[in-house]
Amino acid sequence: MTEDLEKRDARSEAKRLLQLQIMSKQLANSVRAACLTNHTEEEFEEFNIPMPDPGTALKKLKAMREFTQNWYDKEFRDEWLQRVTEIWEKELMDEYARAFAAEKERREAAKRGSEDNEPMTIEELEAKIASLEPGSEERAKLKNKLKKKKQKQKKKENASTNEEDLD
Repeated sequence: MTEDLEKRDARSEAKRLLQLQIMSKQLANSVRAACLTNHTEEEFEEFNIPMPDPGTALKKLKAMREFTQNWYDKEFRDEWLQRVTEIWEKELMDEYARAFAAEKERREAAKRGSEDNEPMTIEELEAKIASLEPGSEERAKLKNKLKKKKQKQKKKENASTNEEDLD
């Protein structure tokens, strides 16, 4: 009798694992399709976000240990699959949004850095300083830059007047 019970348990476990593998493929396909409605595969690759695959889906399903008596009910599995799909899709979209925002910030910082290195006239510097809030860090930097630029201009003027005096 116990041998029959063990066989039945082993068969149930094998059936459950087979169902789990099938669901992992369905989950990976449904999340992948949902993700690709908003973005391309190349966009995900650009931000190093892995696309859903059956192996990862299987791990997600196993991590959500809701294997109850309802597991054998097809409707329960379908609802559960839908819920896990929504959760995973949200995780991937959040990860994509964070990566996109970080990349956008990096590009803006690089752009600001290149703007800082562009030569400005004294008048442009004065105008920019006037537009900034008093006490801001950027304003202080620009004031120093303006001061240095004025000193360079004075040196050039002094050098040119000295040359004129020698002629």
